[in-house]
Amino acid sequence: MHTQKKDENKEKILDTNQRRRQNRPLRGALLIPPALPAVADLSIEPVDPRSPAIARMISDLDEFQASLYPPESNHLVDIQKLAGKDYYFIAAMDRGKSRAIASFIRMSAGYAEIKRLYVPKKYRGHKLASRLMDALEKKAIEEGFGEVRLETGIYQQAAIVLYEKRGYKKINPFGSYKEDPLSIFMSKKL
Repeated sequence: MHTQKKDENKEKILDTNQRRRQNRPLRGALLIPPALPAVADLSIEPVDPRSPAIARMISDLDEFQASLYPPESNHLVDIQKLAGKDYYFIAAMDRGKSRAIASFIRMSAGYAEIKRLYVPKKYRGHKLASRLMDALEKKAIEEGFGEVRLETGIYQQAAIVLYEKRGYKKINPFGSYKEDPLSIFMSKKL
């Protein structure tokens, strides 16, 4: 009898492991999420937002934003403007492929405004947004800016948490922004 129970338990373990490998739910057990895609040789590099891979990522971001907010609450920037001299545009690159993007615009009022921070869902969890923010803030300091500002939407909770952890504080609308119940405005002294 004791040997029979041992064999049954062994079969249950094998069955459980088999289901995990097939990503099928286990009855009465927590699901184990699939592994994140590897990001091995990561570098942060200035890029041209008009390049096909980056433009595709910007388009994906635009679609994502449009799914969350009405047009009047979306503050999208045209790719041609993003390629202009007032913008600093970067990507997290892994073995020659872009994994995430971000930029800032140099504002004449003496601050840099973070724009177009985007990490595709399949690359989240690798701290790419933090690495991009580090690079943007470092570049802003190098260029003599003492403050960085941004606008984000209320439905982007992960972004809001990231910004707050980095020391960003909520502020009133700035620049050409108007009060919007779907927007949050933030600033950080560098």
